[in-house]
Amino acid sequence: MSLKDNFADDFFLSHLNHSKWNLKPISFLKEDKILNRLCGDEIHFFLDYQNNFLSKIFFQSESCSISKVSTSILLEEIQGKDFETVISIVQNFKKKFSISEKSKSNLDYLNKFQEYPTRKECVLLPFHFIEKFIIGEKNGIK
Repeated sequence: MSLKDNFADDFFLSHLNHSKWNLKPISFLKEDKILNRLCGDEIHFFLDYQNNFLSKIFFQSESCSISKVSTSILLEEIQGKDFETVISIVQNFKKKFSISEKSKSNLDYLNKFQEYPTRKECVLLPFHFIEKFIIGEKNGIK
């Protein structure tokens, strides 16, 4: 199966072209970004949160389609969840992704990119950001 074949399904295309999380909201509490220095992918995040609860998170990116889809799927999974749940989702996915283990969530869709080592970082980029953001917030690092 070629990388292009992975793009040919409706789930991928819906997250790529019609993600409800891919926009800059009118108001948000914090804006931050992550950059993949190897390829230049850059994802901007717009976050609303309080009391260790992530109420809304949106993104805009200058990135490859895999990073965009990965970000959209992740944000769909973590909207409206407390920080402990979010960090658990992120860390569990990263662990399972590294060993090709599956769970029962839409995040499993991203496992198809494991066979392309150069694309793994495209998948993991938004996960790295969310993990760093929440750990920073929990430790009082702004």
